[in-house]
Amino acid sequence: MDRDLPSLVVSQTKDGTPFPRMCGFLLTLERHDVIVTIMGQAKRATVYLEPTLHRALRVKAAETDLSVSELVNNAVRAGLAEDAEDLEAIRARAKEPTSSFETLVSDLKRRGKL
Repeated sequence: MDRDLPSLVVSQTKDGTPFPRMCGFLLTLERHDVIVTIMGQAKRATVYLEPTLHRALRVKAAETDLSVSELVNNAVRAGLAEDAEDLEAIRARAKEPTSSFETLVSDLKRRGKL
């Protein structure tokens, strides 16, 4: 398999009609079956979800034609990207002067903000 070009996976419906499936970065044969990523093999992990979250994920998966795994991968990817942005903001502000909470409160009072 050429890693630079994704291959198209073709599934069949119950009546035998072939159809391609390509969802985001993941190519799937069937929902909740085999997930083949462009960059290599996906890893399996056991995650315990609250029943209401699991039900909501299954409903969203059905509505969006994505698998539960794809939804979880997207959410984790978004959360990690947000964490990376936060860490970068912290690094960018690391050299800014700091002040104590008491100094901040007294400054706000002096300016009439409190």
